[in-house]
Amino acid sequence: REVLRAVAEADPRGGHGVRVHVVEEVVDAHVVHREVERPRERGAGSAAGANEDAKERAKGIYAQTMEVISDVMDHVKLGKALRLKRAKRVVQSMIDQLLAAETNLLGLTNLRCYDEYTYNHSVNVGILSIAIGQRVGIGKNRLVDLGMAAMFHDIGKSCIPLAVLNKPAPFDEQEWTVVRRHPVFGVKELLKLKGVDALTTRIMQGSFEHHLNLDGSGYPRVEYPRGVSLSGRIVAIADCYDAVTSS
Repeated sequence: REVLRAVAEADPRGGHGVRVHVVEEVVDAHVVHREVERPRERGAGSAAGANEDAKERAKGIYAQTMEVISDVMDHVKLGKALRLKRAKRVVQSMIDQLLAAETNLLGLTNLRCYDEYTYNHSVNVGILSIAIGQRVGIGKNRLVDLGMAAMFHDIGKSCIPLAVLNKPAPFDEQEWTVVRRHPVFGVKELLKLKGVDALTTRIMQGSFEHHLNLDGSGYPRVEYPRGVSLSGRIVAIADCYDAVTSS
């Protein structure tokens, strides 16, 4: 108690003289030995709490994105008109989260759900593509376009039966023929959107180009003299990485 009183009454601006005064007070109080814990750094608790909040926000954004992709895919299956406004808002939230605390959202790309693999995969490719785009210097507005293209790169898979998509064994030749058409299916679905604009065009690029290899060995097998766009290349890398790290 005497030590605490002496320290509390000491003026922190007093320099060396204050330290002498504290020692004298302790000696006069006949204090021989006391163990004192290192004071907790200011803000340590609040910093930990803020980090937990950031993690929870990341989980919320991931869940929202899964829901949006599921909704859009269902609309394609049912032949309903696509609505991308909500998807754009989610992508903007994803970008903000990646810029603020990148590791929280990137860590969630390890999530896997067999029954919802296509949705999981689409979210993961979106996150990875935005992260790559940000690292190579793409501006925030263009990151939105890249994120949208990445999220819906597999939209054409909505036109393929789940029994084929989720087949645990290797595809036979006929199944491969169908699966390899999903980039074209995706473009056809996106062309149904009213008022095709620059954003829609970039989403189409993501759908069409993500399996086009730079040497032309990918699919669909077409003459493509303009070459794969930067967005298409980024989505292709993210798509391949997430696929080869999944069981």
